[in-house]
Amino acid sequence: MSSPLRRTAALATLLGFGYLGLRNVVHGWPAAQTGAQQAAVAAAVGSGALALASAAALWRGARALGPLLTAWGAAVVAAGLAPWAWGAAPPRVWLPALAAGACLAAAVGRLAWSARAP
Repeated sequence: MSSPLRRTAALATLLGFGYLGLRNVVHGWPAAQTGAQQAAVAAAVGSGALALASAAALWRGARALGPLLTAWGAAVVAAGLAPWAWGAAPPRVWLPALAAGACLAAAVGRLAWSARAP
């Protein structure tokens, strides 16, 4: 993938995750009834804000991209527990949910890191 295409893909992905995360303020928070649900929504909203900040850092070529992507990745991993929090799945779901969040964060983080300006 060429560098401009990679950069566009990384920006679009981060902006999409930003939108999805921040929309939880309107759609997720009012419905959250338990502490686990509230924590999952907070992690999703935080991941949305960090995704937008990461997209801005990528766009501007800021040095903060690395720390922002790391923080975003941690928030995505935490948000991966949403199926457990909302679906009342058994605790054995935690590990696969965390692994899925980590894989997703690693893939997008790698794409964004590889798309940064030289």
